[in-house]
Amino acid sequence: MYLLATIYSQFDDKVSALNQQKLTIWYEHSFLNWRWWLGVVFIIVPILIWITCRDKKSADRLQYAGLLVALVSSYLDYVGIFFRLWRYDYEVVPFTANYFPTSFTILPISIMFLLQIKPHANPFIKAVVFSVFSLAALLVIQWIGLYQPLRWNYLYSMIIQFFLYLFAHVLSTRKRFEPLG
Repeated sequence: MYLLATIYSQFDDKVSALNQQKLTIWYEHSFLNWRWWLGVVFIIVPILIWITCRDKKSADRLQYAGLLVALVSSYLDYVGIFFRLWRYDYEVVPFTANYFPTSFTILPISIMFLLQIKPHANPFIKAVVFSVFSLAALLVIQWIGLYQPLRWNYLYSMIIQFFLYLFAHVLSTRKRFEPLG
């Protein structure tokens, strides 16, 4: 027991030193850089578009699906970074492991809009459209230097995005919500 506590204590010290180094690198090389500002735009613009263009009658249901998409995508992003499948070089927020704009604004808001547009259309076709859009977005953010795949095939991303959309579709079409109380 004592040995494990010692090992974790040493590990924690190393992580703390690396986090301080990461913060310094972020501050000196990313913060206020044009890619950092682009990340800020990737956060603010989708939120503003969502606020002004959402279907207000369905907003709660769509936001429920969007929140769960954000949680799942950020977790999967974290796992990919942990296993060094990819990395992000210009993080907007230095104390998150993933690229905040994609996990918490771009992906969920894109899915929420796709869910509200032609809600009775074939969800599999919409999932294909979403996965192709996601591939194009990944290629763009790689091209501008935000995303670096290390040991990752884009086909995997397309498959994950396909099922992520279907997951959101199922959540948004559930009829089992009961009133509270």
